[in-house]
Amino acid sequence: MTEVSFVATAVDIKVQRNDSPVIPITVTSDAVALDVAAGTFVMTVGNSPAPSSAVENLFTVAGVFETDGTDGRVNFQPTIGDTALSPGVYFYDVEMTLAPSVRTILKGSFTVDPDISNV
Repeated sequence: MTEVSFVATAVDIKVQRNDSPVIPITVTSDAVALDVAAGTFVMTVGNSPAPSSAVENLFTVAGVFETDGTDGRVNFQPTIGDTALSPGVYFYDVEMTLAPSVRTILKGSFTVDPDISNV
């Protein structure tokens, strides 16, 4: 019997405090990039891996296609203000809306490391 899983892939992210890194992802199925040009993507970062409400979210970042979305490549770029958090471990997920489906495709820890330049 073949099993089909719709559980988000776990990937941990680490950033420097007060930086605005580009965080790239590529949406694939069976190692083949998917055409996601008709979709939207949102990364949400919060204090808990299982928040009880959206009030616990710290920030969200909309995904931007690296090219035109036909190659599955999406970038997220938090602002300096987004990453101006106390150093520590937070949690994130990425939600993909590709009508009629809405899926959480990535999740994991979002670690903010201290930054000497911007204390």
